[in-house]
Amino acid sequence: MINVALCGYGTVGKGVKALLDSLDQKDVHLAKVLDIPAKKEELGSLLVTDYKDIINDPSINVVIECLGGDELPHKV
Repeated sequence: MINVALCGYGTVGKGVKALLDSLDQKDVHLAKVLDIPAKKEELGSLLVTDYKDIINDPSINVVIECLGGDELPHKV
């Protein structure tokens, strides 16, 4: 099983989720989606609002970044 986390659930993120949901392969699973709390109704239990919930989850194999804007999503 390949567990996927999606960062960002705007126009592109929704398209990526739709693509993942449409795959016939049973070995790819969307496990978490990082976005704002207002997306809870749409995403339910998939929603996480802290990126640490993704990076600290050893079951996540792939992270797809779909955060919008023209600046880096995270500055150190």
